[in-house]
Amino acid sequence: MSYSPKHNDKAKILSFIFLFGAIVVWMIGAYIGRFYWVVQLAAILMMVVGTQLLGRFVLIDYKYVVQDNNYNGYDFLIYKIQGKKVTKVCYVSLSKVIAIFRLTDLPDYQKKYGRTSNRFNYCVNIGAKETFVLIFRDGKDLIEVRFEPDRKFADDLAKIAALPSENE
Repeated sequence: MSYSPKHNDKAKILSFIFLFGAIVVWMIGAYIGRFYWVVQLAAILMMVVGTQLLGRFVLIDYKYVVQDNNYNGYDFLIYKIQGKKVTKVCYVSLSKVIAIFRLTDLPDYQKKYGRTSNRFNYCVNIGAKETFVLIFRDGKDLIEVRFEPDRKFADDLAKIAALPSENE
């Protein structure tokens, strides 16, 4: 079972605005006399933000996979796809999963389980509406994985992990 989230255009638009704005601000800085370096510094900062958005949200895809691990269980894997390069970035045995829930329910689960020691974000969209959180225990540490599946994939993942789904 696998799922690849769809991109929205928010990151593309923001990246374009910052990169194009950086060029315009840099050119304006060339005509300013005494404090041109302040304007050029602003242009450099805009270029950095635009490049970060481009590299983090526009040029990267993720694929979420649930597969049999040959030891009477299942694993949840996340692959990062960047051009033709595919890298496994997350590997969790579903036997270690404590909860799967929507990001909006995070305060309730933090009261129940406490704060997590690590957080990994594998979403392809900025401020995604359908962000889910998977919490698992690694030794004594509580780890949080944020990802962007559709409702069906999240419910199927909860069933395979033998957890109650949100619809129950």
